[in-house]
Amino acid sequence: MLTTDDKRQFSPAAERNQRHIFERLVPWINHFTQNLTDDELSLLEIASGTGQHAAYFSSQVPLLRVYPSDRTLNAVASVASWASALNVEGRVAPLRLLDVTINDQWPSERHPIIYCANMIHISPWSTTEALFVGAASRLHPHGVLVTYGPYRFDESLAPSNIAFDESLRARDPRWGIREIGALDALAARVGLKRVETHSCPANNHLLIFRHTSTLTKD
Repeated sequence: MLTTDDKRQFSPAAERNQRHIFERLVPWINHFTQNLTDDELSLLEIASGTGQHAAYFSSQVPLLRVYPSDRTLNAVASVASWASALNVEGRVAPLRLLDVTINDQWPSERHPIIYCANMIHISPWSTTEALFVGAASRLHPHGVLVTYGPYRFDESLAPSNIAFDESLRARDPRWGIREIGALDALAARVGLKRVETHSCPANNHLLIFRHTSTLTKD
């Protein structure tokens, strides 16, 4: 993680992938813009890190209010500084403490978009379980859970991800690139279903999950 001359922490990966991710979110943001009131159009970001995505997403959609969160508050100044740099201070909330495995730290309000990038493979499987359980109960009834990162399809990995997966498991045996079928099974247990899968650069994917009860109601 790099640091700029001000209080912004800088992630080169976040800088590279934010536009590709946002482009795949646009249809859903447009959908919610048409079907929700302005004060309902919000995005809860899990594991926000530097705050780059929170500020960037908000800068692209003036009506979107973004709620960044992280399991520590180490990046409070960075999140605020990115919001200031992109002139979205009023639309990016202060970083909130949220460890997804602690139920009481989840916000009580519901959000049409819950977004989590690059957390699932660098945390224990129990953290992913907690993410899906928490998101299922905090999503707006017609909302979406969006996850981004590398995934294992049909038990296979892209060649460039094999070494990455090995390095993750060497750092912590509980980490690793997750199998898509395991995520689908977990989603099903909490009443969610994967409805979209988008390929992204560097063998990453964007996954979109919805409540199964709403799939035929839009």
